[in-house]
Amino acid sequence: MGRDFGEITLTRNIDCLIAADEEQLAEKAAVWIDRSPWHETIDQFAAVALFGTPDQVAEQVAAQAELGFEVLLVEFVDATWGDGMRVFAEQVIPAHA
Repeated sequence: MGRDFGEITLTRNIDCLIAADEEQLAEKAAVWIDRSPWHETIDQFAAVALFGTPDQVAEQVAAQAELGFEVLLVEFVDATWGDGMRVFAEQVIPAHA
């Protein structure tokens, strides 16, 4: 409404499930599906979230930046029972610094 679109900081809230390797990711995905309040499949979750190993998630973060998002508000779905936040901080953030 009269505001220059270029002045707007594009921000996205996005869920994240990340694990150090594919084996751990499969284990965490099984736990998340049991706990998910939305009763979704892991494929449905992965389609709208950051999901994967650190390299995969780093690529997904880069894709969000290519779409124009300058800020991602990342919600770690395993925050109360997993290590996703630590893995993201140690292995994904440095790739984008």
